[in-house]
This record gives sequence, C-alpha cells and structure tokens, in this order.
Amino acid sequence: MAKKPTPTELKQQGEELSKQIAEVRKKDVNFAMVMGKDALVFHTDRKKNCDVLWRTAKKEAGGAKGAKGIASMSGKVMVLDVDDPDSVPGPLLKMAKKHFAERGAPIRIMLKGEEEPADDADDTADAADEKTKKAAAVQTPEQTPKSASDAQDDPSDEQAKTQKNEIADADRDARIEALRKSLIQDFKTMQPDLKRASQSQDAGVNKKVTGLARIFIDQVKTDVKKAHSVMGLLQTTINSAKDSGQLGADDAAKPNTASITRRKKLAALEKGVDKLLERLG
Repeated sequence: MAKKPTPTELKQQGEELSKQIAEVRKKDVNFAMVMGKDALVFHTDRKKNCDVLWRTAKKEAGGAKGAKGIASMSGKVMVLDVDDPDSVPGPLLKMAKKHFAERGAPIRIMLKGEEEPADDADDTADAADEKTKKAAAVQTPEQTPKSASDAQDDPSDEQAKTQKNEIADADRDARIEALRKSLIQDFKTMQPDLKRASQSQDAGVNKKVTGLARIFIDQVKTDVKKAHSVMGLLQTTINSAKDSGQLGADDAAKPNTASITRRKKLAALEKGVDKLLERLG
C-alpha cells in the first residue's frame, strides 16, 4: 500500500514523473492512475497494456478507484482518454494535480472531450474551499445548534446533500456528452473508409463494416460506453482490411496516434465481431 513519502522520496518521485511527462510529450502512452489512501500511483508505458499497468498500480496504491487508458499531451495539458469515463472518480484529477505539484512536476490534467482547464481554476477553488472551512470553524454562540436534536432536524444538511448529488449527476452527464461528441467526430472522419468498404468486392469486409457502422449509429444515441467499444472494433476491422489489401491504401484517411494505440488494444476483440453483430443486430 502506498505510504506518505519522505522529502527524499518526493524528490525521486518528482524526477520519475518528469521523465513520464517527457515521454508523453513525445508519443501517446498507455497509463493507469489509482487513488491510494495517502498518495496517487501513476504508471505509464508505450508497450504494456493499460490493464497490466492497472493491476500493478492497484497493488501499489492499495485501492481500486482511478482510471486507465491512453495519455497524450495537448500543449501544456495532459489529456487522458480513459476506457470507462463513467467510472472515473470525481476527486481523481484534483488529487493528480496535487500529486504532481508536490513532487515538483506541476501540470494541468483533463479528460478527453472536456474543456481545457484554466491555469488557476483549481487553485482558486481550493483557496475558496479552505476559506469557507476556516469561517465555519469560528462559530458564535448564536450559530451553534442549541441541542443535538436541533442539529439533526436542520434541513440545510439534507439540502447540501441534494445539491452535491445534483452536481455529481451534472458532471457525469457532461462527461458522457463530451465522449459522445468525440466519437461522432471520429465517425465522420472515417466516412471515406466506410464508403470504400461498402463498395468492396469482399463480402465479409462489406458485411462487418456496414453492420458495425449501423450498430454504432444506434448505440451512440443511447449507450456511449457500448458505442466506444463498437468504434474500436470498427477501426480495427477497417485497418485490418487495409493491411490485407482488401480495402486498399488511403493516405488521405490515416488515423491519429491515439486511434492507432486504441486499435492495438482492441485488436484481440476482432474475433468477436460476428457474434456482436448477431447479438446486437
């Protein structure tokens, strides 16, 4: 289990984080980020699957909450393209930013599809939160509840819980919608390849690509998580057809680095395309 590091350990960890950030700047990498009781565990690797990194990070952190997927850099911001956006804990990004800053490697972090964070947005929020806590700690006699029963009956607690739940729901919905827009944009970019696949003389390629495209269009409206998986299968199928000469080469429609990495990760699922079509068709 991850323990609170000493100053010497913080320095060593900071040097390692700086190397990881430098690698991400050069090329997209697989990552796993797990929240521990006292610290965050962040692993990256170009070759190791993020599921392997996830198991190692969980063991070190002694926890099971976090995210895994592909990390890339957009200017000065680290962008995390996670496997399952719905499972990302709300405090993760804030904890990650603090983790990096404490180790001398300050950096802004965001999830793919979300708006780029402002430089001091989190710092301002932290300061405001700390100020509120200090003000609440200094209560006058009139502000102090008269009895335990009065405190239990105070409707402000229930109202605060309701507001917190509403904020969490809105945040989750915003992430889902951001991923939906990202997937739709990827699908639009693939249109030249989809057209060529529909005109392919290979009946197998034609059937798989057309079927997956139809399923994606249906699922992206109602089930973003499933649409994300179908997009991976669709990209893998198209590029496998290109590699085997069934679709032909098209330099004008090359995928980006993140798509290439995601296809490699989902290549093992290609064998299940026909079963997926039968079950969801």
